[in-house]
Amino acid sequence: IDPARYPIPIYDNDTVSQADPKTHGLTIGPLPAYATVAERGQILQLEPTFELQEHQIVPVLDTKAVIEETPGEVLQLATAAQEAINEDRQELDSWADSIPNKDAEIIALGTGSALPSKYRNVSATLLRIPGQGSYLFDCGENTLGQLRRIYRPHELAEVLQDLKMIWISHLHADHHIGTVSVIKAWYEEVHKATPPSNPLSAEDIAKIPALAFINQNRLAVVSSDSMLHYLHEYSSVEDFGYSRIAPLSITPAQPNERKPSSMSWFPPPSPTGATVIPASLLNLRDVQAVAVQHCHGAKAVSVTFPTGFKVSYSGDCRPSKAFARIGKGSTVLIHEATFDDELRGDALAKKHSTTSEALGVGAAMGARATVLTHFSQRYQKIPVMETIGEENENGNGSDERAAMDELEDSDTPMDDADADAPIDDPTPPPSSISNPTRQLDTATAPAAATAAAVVQIRGATARAMKVCVAFDYMRVRVGDIAQLEKFTPALIRLYETGEAVVRMVEQDFDGERPERSKKGL
Repeated sequence: IDPARYPIPIYDNDTVSQADPKTHGLTIGPLPAYATVAERGQILQLEPTFELQEHQIVPVLDTKAVIEETPGEVLQLATAAQEAINEDRQELDSWADSIPNKDAEIIALGTGSALPSKYRNVSATLLRIPGQGSYLFDCGENTLGQLRRIYRPHELAEVLQDLKMIWISHLHADHHIGTVSVIKAWYEEVHKATPPSNPLSAEDIAKIPALAFINQNRLAVVSSDSMLHYLHEYSSVEDFGYSRIAPLSITPAQPNERKPSSMSWFPPPSPTGATVIPASLLNLRDVQAVAVQHCHGAKAVSVTFPTGFKVSYSGDCRPSKAFARIGKGSTVLIHEATFDDELRGDALAKKHSTTSEALGVGAAMGARATVLTHFSQRYQKIPVMETIGEENENGNGSDERAAMDELEDSDTPMDDADADAPIDDPTPPPSSISNPTRQLDTATAPAAATAAAVVQIRGATARAMKVCVAFDYMRVRVGDIAQLEKFTPALIRLYETGEAVVRMVEQDFDGERPERSKKGL
């Protein structure tokens, strides 16, 4: 559909050679006659008879076959999108040229909520800025595996060498459980898994914080005290590179009181108080965070780079007026959109945002682009923007004010009693067996099967703010986000077709486990 932004993940179908134990792995020997190579789906039956069953072996990935199975209508819509981009090239290029660091790249490593699903892994977003470095926003389970599917080994080495900062928004497992693995891979690549020979003392850091960064090549991990305490404690179990990171605790800003955030070394190296670390030591202009409504300690962040490029990341939260204030003038907003608008009740109960609410935060910020992510694994739809109203003579300033006024003043940090609030309903959607359809035409399919969700957006905002729906493995330069809107019809049709095939198979359910279609999405 769009190979430049949705590349095929890195993979191979080769059987891994087995090292010969007799030579301690120095040579590779053939398998003995009594051994066989294990394959996915093999069953070794022990009783009543001993046999190796191979009828359920899962075939290896055949990308050529998957591409050939792509419906012709989807490919036609993709071609139409490319043609539309060419027709609007001047306008699209003009928009891209108006923003700083238009070549900065956003890589969606995980765009789903709560648990991994067939389509989406849990939360992680990588930002790569040429000449500046790489920045990771949240690091859910298997983030390192996702990186290995995006980049070949030599490319991944470059990404790890350029990694400057990891931001962890809150302590739900789908946002942080992959952090240690990524730090360890960075530690092995950058420092060869070797601790510093002359580590700085706490007194040195307290007196001159800059010493912790000069010629140290540290990876900053910015989060709450709880996350940093976990990393510190885990370092006593495994040397994953804690001695080489810069563990930075950040205080929440209070925009109403004009009180900014501040970062400090964790644990405090001085008994007299926190050692403040200015953003300039991370080669950043500013880092601001605010407490948001989701779980205890949850924060949203806004990072400003020396060029003026500004990225704001929501983590999980209800729409936040304080977040909109610290993110004012963002180049890119990355905001969770867990639920469709018709499920606003679920969003309120589980302290998440709907698609319209996420876009409202972007409008209030005056963001140039908004990337929607963290979609419910239970209800998955692709937002379609419907423009309402017309742009007024004052530009989109009035829209920003109106959007800000619509945001709730719900930014008080949560009580400890709310720390275990549910993050999402991981239960899979009810089986379509109870409401089957054999039709691929969405006009006759049940409403839940329609992959599109219409979202209204003000005219001026729609013209000024470009919107992108994130999918796992998506790679998009910020300057190209406006182009992605053209592919929405093709993506909607692709989702509808794939889910309709699954429903047709499930309808034939006869007591055995139904075979899922191998059609690739």
